[in-house]
Amino acid sequence: MKPRRSGSRRLITTLVAVALGVIALAAPASATAEPSTAQLSAAIDRVWHERATDADRALLARVPEVAKRVVDPAKTTVQFERGSGNRPTGELGTQTAQDEYNWAYVRVNYYSTLGFTVYSYRQYVEWYYNYNVVRAWKNRYDIVDYNDGTANFGAYLQNFANPPGGTVTSSVMQRQVHHCLATYGCPGWSYPYTQINVFSNGNATYSSYV
Repeated sequence: MKPRRSGSRRLITTLVAVALGVIALAAPASATAEPSTAQLSAAIDRVWHERATDADRALLARVPEVAKRVVDPAKTTVQFERGSGNRPTGELGTQTAQDEYNWAYVRVNYYSTLGFTVYSYRQYVEWYYNYNVVRAWKNRYDIVDYNDGTANFGAYLQNFANPPGGTVTSSVMQRQVHHCLATYGCPGWSYPYTQINVFSNGNATYSSYV
């Protein structure tokens, strides 16, 4: 009579099942491991240079504390506002009795790949006018309305105002901004440019590139 081997077969089957179970448990852990610094840096670079894939964005979304600070140039917006005109009161610089003044601004908003504001930069101007000519500049300056700490503002590339005296004149400002994230390096620069054109009737228009 041949010996029975059912016990051996059961042992082998049990060992195989245990091994497969270990593999099955290990696979999800590997799939959900946090991306490496190199992987994140490469994805950040592709987002910055507008070459990102859905896989890059999904990778960044797994580390939201990083993704919320990664500038996505495709999400940049520009806002323009102007006032309705005012009559000056008192002695306000170079105005005459016939002058009015108005204000306008252009704001450039940079957003992250998750839609958070990274920085918001604005040029603001005020001017006198009398419906014949632009009489004088009253104020012109720029403001960083918000910065999440990753936008490093450098020198002006352009900062000038054309002289008043005609029916229209312009104010131009452009800054250079270096974007850097701790651990992941500095993916690039932005150069927000804004131009505000002011008119002798109190109107204003703008142009901008980012």
